Amino acid sequence: MHYMMQIRGAGTEARRARRTEVESALKTITIRSIPPELARRLEEEARAEGTSLARTVIRLLLRATGLGGERPGTIRHHELDDLAGTWGSEEAAPFDRATAEQRRIDPDVWSDA
Repeated sequence: MHYMMQIRGAGTEARRARRTEVESALKTITIRSIPPELARRLEEEARAEGTSLARTVIRLLLRATGLGGERPGTIRHHELDDLAGTWGSEEAAPFDRATAEQRRIDPDVWSDA
């Protein structure tokens, strides 16, 4: 099964009639033979972002080409997101007690003598 996705730079006919010079410079690209798994992943990404499929594809293309603020090949990892900033004072207190010695400065080690 082949998927086809069309990305259009302009909207409805009424919008096309009144688009500005900048809008008229936008290009339309048709991509054919998108593998089903890729199409599903793009649709999932768009749903997760709450944006259209076209916006999602444009954002990904900008990022992949280095035009979207991130370098090409930059991978963001989120494996530890669930752990960051989740300690309350009850969980932090035992950790602080256990590591207190590591924060102590030994004046003999840091003296100029």
